[in-house]
Amino acid sequence: MTESSEDSRDSRALDPIDPSQPIHLYIPLNLSDSATQATSKDAIATHESDTDALVAIRNLFAFLTGQSFVATQNMSTFYHIFIKISQALNFYEFSNLDGSTFGEVANYNFE
Repeated sequence: MTESSEDSRDSRALDPIDPSQPIHLYIPLNLSDSATQATSKDAIATHESDTDALVAIRNLFAFLTGQSFVATQNMSTFYHIFIKISQALNFYEFSNLDGSTFGEVANYNFE
């Protein structure tokens, strides 16, 4: 049996309802490669940008699960945090069935 068919069999065996099995979630982020930065000023700006991107995704999950938010120097107010959350919801195409809102969970949490 080849590796790919073994992987297929293993993935079919996972039960999404069973909480004892690990769940892997991949979220594509456009983080920069710090090795390509020319100056230390560019490296600092890139680090802040990468940190903001990671915190924005973390805040998205906090928003969806009712947890507290994390602020950064560039996202220091609730307004900025909610703007980033709404951008992420839009980017990842969150919506209800008719596409009129981000979905019931997001609407409830925004309220």
